[in-house]
Amino acid sequence: MKYQNIKKCKASQFIPNLRELSRYYNDARKKFTVITNIPRLINIIKIYFESLLYYQDNSPSQFFVKIKGKLYEVKINGHDKTGQPVSFDLKDISERLIADVIYDLTKTINPAIFDQTMRLLNSILLTPKISARHKISIINGENKILENSWYTLVRQLPEKLALDTIEIRKSIIFQLLKSPKTHSPDLAQIDQNVDVLHKAYELYLKTALKVHISNNNYIDIIATIYNELKDVSEIDKHEYIDINRLCTFLLTQLVLNNNLFQIERKDRLREEIDEYIEYIEYIDKEKSATFYDGLEFNPENFKLGKFSIELVEPDFSNEDLDKIKTVISFVVPFEI
Repeated sequence: MKYQNIKKCKASQFIPNLRELSRYYNDARKKFTVITNIPRLINIIKIYFESLLYYQDNSPSQFFVKIKGKLYEVKINGHDKTGQPVSFDLKDISERLIADVIYDLTKTINPAIFDQTMRLLNSILLTPKISARHKISIINGENKILENSWYTLVRQLPEKLALDTIEIRKSIIFQLLKSPKTHSPDLAQIDQNVDVLHKAYELYLKTALKVHISNNNYIDIIATIYNELKDVSEIDKHEYIDINRLCTFLLTQLVLNNNLFQIERKDRLREEIDEYIEYIEYIDKEKSATFYDGLEFNPENFKLGKFSIELVEPDFSNEDLDKIKTVISFVVPFEI
């Protein structure tokens, strides 16, 4: 699947782009509950990053940009956590903008809208001139959607797009882990940030496995884990990449998913585990017992007791019926 790199806007388009961003925040988001002009809403992301690329190349200092030889002041006005007015540089609002636009999109989200959004964000993430800082902000912005619904939506994409979307972000995570001091805004939080990146990798990998499951490609589940184990084991030693943790996680997923779908022979899995424990020595031998215990799983050992598939009426016996309310919301369509 091909993705077109984002290109910086022309000088003549920079100011109109800022006006469009201003209309989004000062008009659309303040006046209307739901924004229904979806193409224009998605385009807010595109014009921001096009403008950001221009700003990066033509900003002599914070809050200023040179357009056709003239210097212009560029400030994004807002408020801090205490409610005090504060001005932001154009470079500083990417995470907030992504989070806000995706939040607004979720109010009318469907697979087609999410498909368009992910194709655009993938293109931005693959654009070399977009800094690591802003790629991080995209990932952080995506993850600010409540209850990790981003991961649920990804599984509803066409399989190739879903896997591309995950792979692009996993790749960025490893780039960051190889040099977190370069990209971390607060060195005092470096260990915490590294832990978050490892957790993000684990969550992306689990999502990739669920994509295979939702598309009935069960064999690809085990193949994906084997490929990840190979890639992780071949990573050169880095201070902040915890190979032990990643391999432990992957081997756990290997055993659990094979128990679920019974794809690989147990003696083959045992050989795989032995290889990582005895030869590569990434896995703590005390922890390895859990893998071998998992291999002893046998679905024939499970017994089902009494169960029913009949419909059951809701039980309101512990509820105050006078306090139960039905809420009906009406929204006004708005064309920004």
